[in-house]
Amino acid sequence: MGAWNSVPNNYVPRGDEGTEDELQDSVAAMFSKLSGEEVEAVRVPATFHIENVLPRDLRKRELLMQADVAERMGVKQQTVARIEREHHIPENLSRYLAALGYRLELVAVRDGERFRLG
Repeated sequence: MGAWNSVPNNYVPRGDEGTEDELQDSVAAMFSKLSGEEVEAVRVPATFHIENVLPRDLRKRELLMQADVAERMGVKQQTVARIEREHHIPENLSRYLAALGYRLELVAVRDGERFRLG
């Protein structure tokens, strides 16, 4: 199975493997020894999912102020504050789906990242 056989299953980085550039070079060297099929087998998808974030968490992640978002939306800052404060799943639709045995999930998606709002 190529270069990955030389890495023990219980390998834990100690933190003294060198600089980030050296680590990237080391990983690149390992990948260069793999076949295309082996590379595809170990490829990690770029998407990830963090559950139960709030809209304000996404805004803060982007280092934006409420006023910045308001300007982009063409609304007042107070409108953004209300959206963040009163964030809720539409109550009637949520109750309707619950009656059918489902739950409603809101997901924010961008560039392969997925965040469940809630």
